[in-house]
Amino acid sequence: MVIAEADRADLAEARAKELEPAATSCKTLAAAEGDFSVSDAAKVLSRDAGISLGRNRLFALLLEWRRAYRQPADNRPRAMQTAVDRGWLSELPQSHNHPKTGELILDPPQVRVTVKGLHELHERLGREGALKIAS
Repeated sequence: MVIAEADRADLAEARAKELEPAATSCKTLAAAEGDFSVSDAAKVLSRDAGISLGRNRLFALLLEWRRAYRQPADNRPRAMQTAVDRGWLSELPQSHNHPKTGELILDPPQVRVTVKGLHELHERLGREGALKIAS
């Protein structure tokens, strides 16, 4: 009886260690705020040994999975409204002042990946461990 109880305790401890990366990932994601550029999101996702991608490949996946599209007028990427509604992507308005006239010029918005979007991408790309947002 004592041996069976010790075996159960060992199994429970082994299971807890097995689940530790997922718990760490969830805690990190729950604590994180804001969003990431697509380039930074690709770097965060690439910290997982099973995922190897950069900015261009991540944009290609976002386009393929219909999370983003290319605006026909300027061929720049935009976030699909469904991805924004689900909290996966956001857009950051961009502008600059014209160097000669000083006039404010509105630029295309920058596509950003939210923390929820990082988690969804990590799941979809076949995660191997905890998602490490902080270094």
